[in-house]
Amino acid sequence: LNPLFRVLADARAREVMTAAALLVVLGSALAMQLSGLSMAMGAFLAGVLLSESTFRHQLEADIEPFRGILLGLFFLAVGMSLDLGVVAHNWRLVAIYVVAYMVMKALGIYIVARILKSGHREALERAIFMAQGGEFAFVLYSSAAAVGIIDGQANATLTAIVIISMVLTPLAILALRYLT
Repeated sequence: LNPLFRVLADARAREVMTAAALLVVLGSALAMQLSGLSMAMGAFLAGVLLSESTFRHQLEADIEPFRGILLGLFFLAVGMSLDLGVVAHNWRLVAIYVVAYMVMKALGIYIVARILKSGHREALERAIFMAQGGEFAFVLYSSAAAVGIIDGQANATLTAIVIISMVLTPLAILALRYLT
């Protein structure tokens, strides 16, 4: 991508660079969809490719005005993907898995931080801050559902677990600050 963006940068038209970045994202998403995978996976891969470009900082500055809108749309999509019926029907399972996931991830992060010579408090903070499920899980779950690796029910349950872990993390951070 560097040669393309170098030519566009020489043209000194920021709008063209923004449009090219958007075209890369849409093209990657379309290519993934045509290959039977998730469009979100394509958009993610485009983001990885663009982040490796030598024009990364200029691209970040160019898309900054859209950041709030895109972030809002992302969280809107996440909220809409939460199936409260699945949560209500499987609330015990979801609750157990959320707690187990967050505790196991936090424990793993804490252990790694301590191995890397972080102090107890710093390791504990890292563990709590990073205990939630990641946004990439949504891409993986939807891709797995699209190709039939998991069914819709499993996708909805796993998505709910990640979303609830995201909601609980700020509360865990507040609890940590209160207790220490």
